[in-house]
Amino acid sequence: MLTLWPLFSVITGVTTPWITGFPGIPDSVASGNVNGFLVILLLIVWWAAVTGRPILSGVGAAAAAAIKLFPGLLFAWFVFASNSRAARAFVISAAGLLIATIFGAGIDNTLAYLHVISQTGAENQAQLRATVN
Repeated sequence: MLTLWPLFSVITGVTTPWITGFPGIPDSVASGNVNGFLVILLLIVWWAAVTGRPILSGVGAAAAAAIKLFPGLLFAWFVFASNSRAARAFVISAAGLLIATIFGAGIDNTLAYLHVISQTGAENQAQLRATVN
């Protein structure tokens, strides 16, 4: 599918920076993979941090952390870098996204999802211990 987007552009003459610059993102969206969005959000966080836009950087990091948990570590970077505006924007945005999630999915589904995450983490730790021993 990744090769179909450039082929589509060549056949139709329709091209956009989205299709030609990030040909894998439409594929990712179609298949339900969110990593393409994560890359874009992390690029926005980096760009905002470099250009002195701490609020945008914090909001982008919170949105990335809402997609995958690992970008939540950016909050620690904001704190240790003494970027309080970005840290506050992160916390406020993350809280807003959590509230939106609870209203959208319901509290029962949100708690069930958190339970699944905790079980997956426990299983991974058990496998790691078994591999080390």
